[in-house]
Amino acid sequence: PALRSSFDALFANERNVAEWIVVFQKTGNGVCGPSKRVQAGGAVYLAADVCKPRDCGDNHLQVLFSENGSRATALLRSPQGQRWFGMPGPQERALLQQQQ
Repeated sequence: PALRSSFDALFANERNVAEWIVVFQKTGNGVCGPSKRVQAGGAVYLAADVCKPRDCGDNHLQVLFSENGSRATALLRSPQGQRWFGMPGPQERALLQQQQ
């Protein structure tokens, strides 16, 4: 529940969120990779990713959850460029950019 809540909070006040992300939030319809634990600067995160069905190469969302799941940040890579969600700090940005 904490992960779901923090994931949904990423997009709650955002405009023009890609339609496939909105659909994923409602239905879970997306291509998800396995999540993994990552560390940076003494902090532990859960890294997860999802991409648009039948278009993973061009529409990929990397997500970092805090260790307890109370906070999430994300990086969307799409043909329109990169878009950040959840105001990631420098350490989180570096981790998100490393995830593929």
